[in-house]
Amino acid sequence: MTDESTSHNGSTSDHIEDSDVSLERAISDIPVLRNLKFREVPHVDILGPLLHANLVRSLDFDPSDLRSVVSSARLWEGLIQQGYRLPFLLCKVAEVRWRFGSKVTAIQAYQEANAECGDVSLERWTRAARSAVWRQTSEILDAYKTGSALTIMPGQEWRSTVINDAHFPTSVLDKGYIMIQMFKVWQERNRLDVFSRRYYNFLCMNTIALEGVCRFSQDVIYEISEIGFDRIRDINLRMVPQARYIEEGTVRDLDDAILILQDTRKALQAVLAFTQQDPEQQIISTNIICDIHRTLMRTSQVLQVKSHQGKDSVSYVNAGITRGTSRSTVVVNTQRGIIQFCPFDDVDVELEVFCSRFNALLRRDDIDPFAAAAWAHHVFITIHPFENGAVALIDSVDTAWSSTNLHITYRFTLASL
Repeated sequence: MTDESTSHNGSTSDHIEDSDVSLERAISDIPVLRNLKFREVPHVDILGPLLHANLVRSLDFDPSDLRSVVSSARLWEGLIQQGYRLPFLLCKVAEVRWRFGSKVTAIQAYQEANAECGDVSLERWTRAARSAVWRQTSEILDAYKTGSALTIMPGQEWRSTVINDAHFPTSVLDKGYIMIQMFKVWQERNRLDVFSRRYYNFLCMNTIALEGVCRFSQDVIYEISEIGFDRIRDINLRMVPQARYIEEGTVRDLDDAILILQDTRKALQAVLAFTQQDPEQQIISTNIICDIHRTLMRTSQVLQVKSHQGKDSVSYVNAGITRGTSRSTVVVNTQRGIIQFCPFDDVDVELEVFCSRFNALLRRDDIDPFAAAAWAHHVFITIHPFENGAVALIDSVDTAWSSTNLHITYRFTLASL
């Protein structure tokens, strides 16, 4: 849940003064871009033939066709992430973000585009829009912190992990027979490539199910775990129609579900590669966590979703940046009230302290790994540094670290990230 509303239709004035009336008018819709630099499609010499052809095709879509909207927006975001941070693409991405509720990062994209072009009209718009949006998000933040007009579930109000979770678990590692046998089991399992592949695939499916994204039918889970995610479309699993592979979740399109599974597996592989480095180089940082999140959310960043009422819409999630950057507030709604997480203005500090403490915890070999995992899991979820994807990120790191040949404490403690 983000703290920003979707944009409203309306016109944008070319001459915006910093008055309240003009500020409200400024954020009523995206800016009018008259500078030719903002409308200049990147040349084939810049993008290459394939990307250029894909970009040209993406510009011709029906706005009422959500699949086309998502496909085009996903391509533009992908090009930006690949380093093609050109005014035209930045403005296309900014428009998507603005229309689907991420106004803070939309303004940031417009500002980056205009840094090269120096358009006076757009500079006025971004200045006015930033003032209005920052004021709006600050008001929401204040209400969130004070709890005014909110019903908070008893015992689930925000509590700073920096202040309240400074102490590591006191449970001491049992180096006896049970731990030795457990270590042997994990070692033996890691030698079985077939088992590990099925295990990873199953956990990827379980992860997106826990997120409420997509739950596959029990009739096909085993087969998908066996064959992997690249061949799902090629095989008729147990004679079940492919339209019935997915039982529930916000994503019902099989192609999107496959892409999300592949992203989850890539994030898992990235963490596996990280765990295979020298132990002294295995230092978790905010940047590393954001990189994993960006990989994880490549498809989910712009997605066609279905509500509980069966209505289709487009969901936009900021990927690879914390809520401190997007100024987003997240809550979980329950029948007894909301569950609070870290206010966005404290997210970055809380996450930095978590990384520092977690790295110190990894260097300890005298703490029960399950207690350490519980501590890290609790702290990370309490902070909830991203708008979405926390459970998937946790599961990816959990699986990767539990499958390495490092000391058993390493494998279980980093599982909670």
